[in-house]
Amino acid sequence: MKTAAILLVLLALAGTSLFFQENQQTSLEATAFGKFKEWKQNHNLVYSSSEDAYRFQVYFENFQFVEEFNANNSFTLGVENQFAAMTNEEFKAQFTSEIISEGYNYQQVDRNVYEAVNAPSGSVNWVSKGAVQGVQNQGVCGSCWAFSAVCSLERLYKINTGKLLSFSEQQLVSCEPKSYGCDGGWPEAAFAYSATHGLESSASYPYVQQKNGKTASCQYNSSKATKGINKSYKNVAANSPDSIYNALVKQPLSILVDASSSVFQHYGSGVINSTACGTTLNHAINVVGYSGSVWTLRNSWGTTWGEKGYARVQYSTGAGYCGMNRSASYPTN
Repeated sequence: MKTAAILLVLLALAGTSLFFQENQQTSLEATAFGKFKEWKQNHNLVYSSSEDAYRFQVYFENFQFVEEFNANNSFTLGVENQFAAMTNEEFKAQFTSEIISEGYNYQQVDRNVYEAVNAPSGSVNWVSKGAVQGVQNQGVCGSCWAFSAVCSLERLYKINTGKLLSFSEQQLVSCEPKSYGCDGGWPEAAFAYSATHGLESSASYPYVQQKNGKTASCQYNSSKATKGINKSYKNVAANSPDSIYNALVKQPLSILVDASSSVFQHYGSGVINSTACGTTLNHAINVVGYSGSVWTLRNSWGTTWGEKGYARVQYSTGAGYCGMNRSASYPTN
């Protein structure tokens, strides 16, 4: 009799627990659905009914991942950017490039990340100095390498002339011969091309790949190009964050990072200090600032990603968080 009573109590408790779990899941899903509707409005997205159901399922899974991650880490992920309803596989296929890891200046180096005992005490911020253009959005084209290179070239030109011009990313995407256009490339290749061909302005040769992942044909007009922007380029010693800092004091740098993780995909705010970011190189961005043992990175995914298009990353040795210490370069006079 006692056994039967105990079984009834256990079954009742199990049922209550299941009820609360289901209610909690339903409540979480309702919250996510409200955010999903808001997200679609913010990004001007309209799906068919079947696609809408699928995209919400993906969004909800990402929402759950973000909630769990944020509860256990010091920096924050979000489901506000344009990648919020993409699976990580979809995201990697469209917004990272495997050929970058075969680098223009590829070196076999330690891929581990180590906490730094000592970090540079100085600071630099090229954004606040007005030496960097506003954050741009490369769209569906894998042209990160061109955006990264142009950012570095624009700053060098300002050092030389006092003028911050806007150079053409499209010219590099369509005309630089050693890279692969919308399928990926390398800032160093862009620097070498700029040294011999110069660059047109973004006004005379505008970017057309925002919604088109097929590389447009080259329409370079030498008579419209600014020449003498740079003569060559230099690579920073691999896995040497102090060397990155010493170069950054003079100008912004182009760097390669691992952007393939869900952490990078959904990065929202705060200082990235997790090895979950990975260290395989597949995306090009810029390092534009440093202060208090924290780097400031400039991406080309628009202002809904990260901190209005920027990310902060903790100073570390070895490959660096997100692999940022592995491959840095900059154009030279």
